[in-house]
Amino acid sequence: MKPFLAITAYLALAGAAQAQQAETYLLNDQDTISLRVGQWNLEERNFDLWDGLSGEYRVGPDGYLSVPLVGSIPAEGKSVSELSETIARLVQINIGLPQPPAVAMDIAAYKPIYVGGSVNRPGEYPYRYGMTIQQAIAVAGGPPRLDDPEETNEREAIRLRGDIEAYRTRIARLEAEQERYLNELASYATAEESGNLPAVELLDAEGLEDDIQDANRNSLVARKENIESLRQLLEQQISRLGAEIALRDEQIRLAREELDGASQLKERGLAVNARLTALTSAVSDLESKRIQLEVAKLTAEQQLNLAQRDALTLLDEARLRRLSDLKESRIELDELRVRLATTLNLYNEAISRGLIDDQVLDLPQPKYFVTRENDAGGFDILELEATARLSSGDTLQVVIDSGFDTPAN
Repeated sequence: MKPFLAITAYLALAGAAQAQQAETYLLNDQDTISLRVGQWNLEERNFDLWDGLSGEYRVGPDGYLSVPLVGSIPAEGKSVSELSETIARLVQINIGLPQPPAVAMDIAAYKPIYVGGSVNRPGEYPYRYGMTIQQAIAVAGGPPRLDDPEETNEREAIRLRGDIEAYRTRIARLEAEQERYLNELASYATAEESGNLPAVELLDAEGLEDDIQDANRNSLVARKENIESLRQLLEQQISRLGAEIALRDEQIRLAREELDGASQLKERGLAVNARLTALTSAVSDLESKRIQLEVAKLTAEQQLNLAQRDALTLLDEARLRRLSDLKESRIELDELRVRLATTLNLYNEAISRGLIDDQVLDLPQPKYFVTRENDAGGFDILELEATARLSSGDTLQVVIDSGFDTPAN
């Protein structure tokens, strides 16, 4: 076997454990690779490791890897073997070697994953090749739980059951509230097309909440009617001012004709200066009044533009308020679902330890949503099983399913 091939095989075996895993793995930005480059020294009969090239390198946010004597090369989406061959070829070309150097590469650290939602310690964690969702949750401290009380008695059981019922009741109300918000937002979309505000369908809910929703809609309708009345009034005023301006224009035309005729008579000695002065004053007065009418019309048109703008933003403001309410409601709902799951865990654990005698309650089932970058540069949200494998750079969100229907986004 040639020395070059022998050394290449030796370096490849040095990182065999990781290299086997990395063969089908395609590099991501933020991945860190360990690179070893060298060449067999025929004279001294040993292998020279090039310290200037060997070391750890991180793939940049742009997907490129910068290596001395090689430059910046695309690494994201490449396998370890592909990138090794590229580096060896470029080193050979750039320094004029008769044959490429021996290059061995393995992955020192993968792009981290992120775990959030119903876990004990949400945050960023190192990724291990082949890591499953279950393993990621374990790394993040497992499901959230309260500190166990030293002594759990019947009174504590009553409190826990009360908390559970309170959480479930509030969750049901929040889900109904969110559905009402979504119905109201849908009605605004219909209103933009029709120009009217249709009545929002009220669900079975607390009477006070229905009254508030009805009052909000009535306020919106009243504001819309006021804007419409102002718009009609301004349009009538603009029309009337336009007619008065046209009348003044006709009066000015006639007055100027009379003034021109008087000027010609004066030149022939048939008119006096007083007549010319009176006509000139009349024309100036008419022109002044016309300017006042023009200013009044421009002011009315500006007010009309403002009224039309208010009409256009009316629904946008109402929609923005409801979207804000919907966001706050969903945040509270997520927190309540976590609290419910935690309280149920504590309650059932107390039963299993024989501290209280009661029936075990059903635990909410978690759902696992993984946000993963796709080939087009966007992101896909996937609902996966607990045994599914993660990829480097994934974001895992653990969501507690309370058993209630959740309104669609």
